[in-house]
Amino acid sequence: MQLAAQSGAHVVAVARDEGHHRTLRLLGPRETHTDLSAVTARVHGAVDMLGGTYLVETYALLHSGATVIALGHSAGADEHFPYGAFVADPATSGRSITSFFLGSEADLAGEMTLLAADEQLQTGDLDVRNWTGLADWIEQGAPRPSGRVVFRVDHTGSPGGPAPRA
Repeated sequence: MQLAAQSGAHVVAVARDEGHHRTLRLLGPRETHTDLSAVTARVHGAVDMLGGTYLVETYALLHSGATVIALGHSAGADEHFPYGAFVADPATSGRSITSFFLGSEADLAGEMTLLAADEQLQTGDLDVRNWTGLADWIEQGAPRPSGRVVFRVDHTGSPGGPAPRA
């Protein structure tokens, strides 16, 4: 969101908890909404981290030639597209949904190093945990007091592995 806003894009952010909107606005979006139904104009690209009905609604907002990147499935629900959702007209032709897997990115370490060095980017509060606690965290219902949880993988125990990093 920050990179898009810094590049001049008209960024629209949706967060269900309106209490987060003030903080969100500091990151660059021109609009913030509590629900996708409040977004009135078609969008040229979107990132969906929830899946379920949110992915379906996001796809419906896409402008011709636009893509929604499906990053997550935390909604815990299936996606059910209505009959005709993929029939296009001049305003909606060429839309797509794609997935994204960080592990398949060739130079991810280099890219992340550059982003980490950018002092203009804000990360906010992070709840950093060891990856070995992931299963317990999920069993507890995946609580997110800060909104962002990072699980750190410590490679120092593996032969020739890199130093630990978040």
